[in-house]
Amino acid sequence: MRAITVLLATVVALSTGASPPLYNVDLDLQEGERWNQVCGAFKEKIKAWYLEVEGAIKSDGFDFYLTDAEAALNTLPYSGEIRGLAECTGVDPKTAAGVNFVYTLLAAKSLGTTLPWEGIGTIANGPTHLFQSLNYYASKYEQVASLRELVIEVRFMKSGSVLYRGTTIAGLVILWAGQRPDSFGVQGTARRMGSVFSNIAELGIGGVPPGIALRQVLETKTTFSEAVSELSTVDLAANVYFIISGSEQGQGIVVARNYTQPVEAVTYAVGVPVVIDGVENPSSWYIVETNYELSDPTSDPRRGQMVQALNDVGTAQLTFNKLQTILQSANFLTASSVFTVTMSPGQNAYHCEVSDILPNPPPPSSSSSGQGTTFIIILVCGLVVAVIVYFVSQKDHREKLMRIKERLRKERAGTMDRSSAVEATTYSTFDGEKDAAPVQEEGKGRATSPVPV
Repeated sequence: MRAITVLLATVVALSTGASPPLYNVDLDLQEGERWNQVCGAFKEKIKAWYLEVEGAIKSDGFDFYLTDAEAALNTLPYSGEIRGLAECTGVDPKTAAGVNFVYTLLAAKSLGTTLPWEGIGTIANGPTHLFQSLNYYASKYEQVASLRELVIEVRFMKSGSVLYRGTTIAGLVILWAGQRPDSFGVQGTARRMGSVFSNIAELGIGGVPPGIALRQVLETKTTFSEAVSELSTVDLAANVYFIISGSEQGQGIVVARNYTQPVEAVTYAVGVPVVIDGVENPSSWYIVETNYELSDPTSDPRRGQMVQALNDVGTAQLTFNKLQTILQSANFLTASSVFTVTMSPGQNAYHCEVSDILPNPPPPSSSSSGQGTTFIIILVCGLVVAVIVYFVSQKDHREKLMRIKERLRKERAGTMDRSSAVEATTYSTFDGEKDAAPVQEEGKGRATSPVPV
């Protein structure tokens, strides 16, 4: 099998905007000092954003999540970095932790805040290169502009050399797109499964937030196969899709993850025809992933549009620039786009741009004419009721969370069978055959299955 160069294009919001500021994070420093340069440049903006997200969490009644997020700092990697950012910005550590781990909430519930984790991803084989792309969106109009202002590119240094790099939002130590030079690139995109209580419970018993897991893989693994294995088996605090490519032919995979194992792992091979969402992929030279299972039809039009666009171009004519042009079309580039990353693990090339498309303003709200005494009385009564409901719900939420945690601890200890709660696993392997069904590990109470690499 001949080797080819893998070009990884993580397109988080393709446009002709400016490159974000570049910072080095020195991994040889104490964790609490690593982000000092970033914090010095963005201190007030980070603090305002932290408090905005915290306010959204509290207004949705999830104060208790912040306590669990802070407790997770005792066990998770990069906790010292989060505490350092909290100290630099002058916020409570639970606030900084809650924002860094907030995907555990957003993956299961729409809150009054957003981060660019919704996306459309593509792995495609051109005549000489393997391409990967991912276009991320932020769903709330009023927050897109502020997120763009916080986009940074980061080189993570070890002994004076670049160990890996990625693009993130200032104030976050996690990564959702990154590359290890000459080895592999990896991206994550939202998988809307699970529940808020299950996610928080998993976080409380050691489940790793996907953004932490992705960064740790870039830091500790050196090959595509190692990255796939780790991201397929690490216990997670929320469901997610991992899109991974290496530097050799055939090293492309999309892994749909639940808390403990892959639900679906799809590789591709040139010449094996497949049909996705009713649109034929004649030579199976690409996969298109949105925020839904590859095996299931969806109402999301983005996948079909990308499939059709790639079919129109064809593998023989596909280039890195051509893929960018497709993603710049009106079907994929929107006012919700935040930033673009293009990268080539095999060539050690990495480029990022921040989107500059102006968000469309929200429709004007109709003005209310009831400003008199009756309105004020209703408002006050409503606030009183809301406060009562809030305190009752916090107690109920905490009790429910404790019950779920206790159940999960028993399952992990092997005293309760977890297989009934784990989703069925299906693998589409490189040659199109089906792997064996998951097998129950003796004494561990969880299902496992081999992952094609």
